[in-house]
Amino acid sequence: MATFDFSWSPNDDSGPRISVLIQNPLDVLNSGQPEHFGLPAPIPAMALVDTGAGISAVSKVLAQTRKLRLTNEGSRIRTLGATLEGAEYAASVSFPGTGLRPLVPIRLFSGDFSREPFSCIIGRDILQYWKITFDGPGRRVSISD
Repeated sequence: MATFDFSWSPNDDSGPRISVLIQNPLDVLNSGQPEHFGLPAPIPAMALVDTGAGISAVSKVLAQTRKLRLTNEGSRIRTLGATLEGAEYAASVSFPGTGLRPLVPIRLFSGDFSREPFSCIIGRDILQYWKITFDGPGRRVSISD
């Protein structure tokens, strides 16, 4: 079991963020299908740890540049203030430098994060696999898997 502790700046109102690698699931990467040759290597991105989000999401730009496998083009999710339309992708999500286990496969909804300092939201669909201690006043998070 791995434990990863981190903090975020008191001057950062966007909340706690963790580095992630998002790529296609292993079944796509290992399929040997010609259309999967030349898939881009994963690159680190920042993800907001959002205990209020029911599902995890990835930016449209990241999903498209990483050529994630599209699983649903016309997906809808309800939020507190609106119903959003977008696409869903199958992905593998790992957490470099943390010791936390990768999650394969996972469904990610796509959204427009162009004005945010992160490219992914880690919601309760991922958080449910971890024991999390969230210290708001201390601006610290501890995650164990």
